[in-house]
Amino acid sequence: MEQITDEQIPEKIKGNKLFAVEVNVLKLKANEIIENVNTIRQDLELIGGGSRTLSTTKTISSAEILSSNTSPIELLPEISIEAGYEILSIQCKYTYNGVKYTTNLDAEIKFHNSASLISIIDLAFAENRIEYLDVNKAALGGLPVVFQTRGGNPNAGNGTIELTIEYKIIELDVVDAIYQNFIDRAINDGGTVENLSGLNDLIDQLISIE
Repeated sequence: MEQITDEQIPEKIKGNKLFAVEVNVLKLKANEIIENVNTIRQDLELIGGGSRTLSTTKTISSAEILSSNTSPIELLPEISIEAGYEILSIQCKYTYNGVKYTTNLDAEIKFHNSASLISIIDLAFAENRIEYLDVNKAALGGLPVVFQTRGGNPNAGNGTIELTIEYKIIELDVVDAIYQNFIDRAINDGGTVENLSGLNDLIDQLISIE
């Protein structure tokens, strides 16, 4: 995001002494916001955000699976609220060790403490195999990705699961959209960052300025 310049402030506002000080303060605060957003982008690049595809592999033991409803297993850690995970693909490798899992066989891969489901694993496997899961790529800001069985912990079972997740760390567009809309409205209407509640009154005053 580019810094706001004097050229972006309407002439009729710059030429009116009533708003001159407020607009100047607003411009400084708006540029602080823009600088913060740009810093967020730089931080994302440092940790692998943007266009880079990242990969992680997690082996889930049978003990972890048997307690995975009450103790969800973290696959991707919590990150900044201004960013989110875009899940590109999940490879699931099943290793069957002789005892099938019973009850509560739907294991969800999801954003922790949310209803946003990424994929589902069927724990009723009785052979070694590898498959690619169908994934929902939606991202939620800040939340870790976890493995958790639905409805309760499974009973019995001693197989293991190895998950390989390909993903991107993305800046949530809503951050830019909200800030830019806020800045545009405030600059164009001559309002202040501290008090947007008076924007309608300021608009009426600006309309009357010759």
